[in-house]
Amino acid sequence: GRERAGCGGVIRGNREWLEGFAKGVGSCSAFVAEFWGVLEGLCLVSRMGFTNVELSIDSQAVVHVIQAGRMQGSTVLKKIRRVMKRDWIVKVSHEYREANKVLDALPNIGCSIEYDVIFYEDFSSEIRHILVSDELGNGTPRLIVA
Repeated sequence: GRERAGCGGVIRGNREWLEGFAKGVGSCSAFVAEFWGVLEGLCLVSRMGFTNVELSIDSQAVVHVIQAGRMQGSTVLKKIRRVMKRDWIVKVSHEYREANKVLDALPNIGCSIEYDVIFYEDFSSEIRHILVSDELGNGTPRLIVA
């Protein structure tokens, strides 16, 4: 559906917290909100000066669109394509949401704000317990049926 949506992400170095963000993206589908999260995250790591980035996304469909290079059409996809063409290495992969629960919490925070971005240089009490669980590897079990 097209309800108030949010996105969020975490910048980590060797699994340690460097920075996080939550952003309100207005009224759009969860699928489109994922792309806004990708764009905001890429812009953030670029501003931080990184040149070799592993971009983990919890939506296999979003990963497929980015890896296939079919990013015509919407404004956000054009912006992602432009950012990815910079002089850096971006490796895109899929990571199940259950393995990184903090990535589920940040977009929920984003849903509660308008078109603004909240940056977390240190993890807040809202997400501290989730981050600790992620760092300990306490992911939620997931059954994958092929």
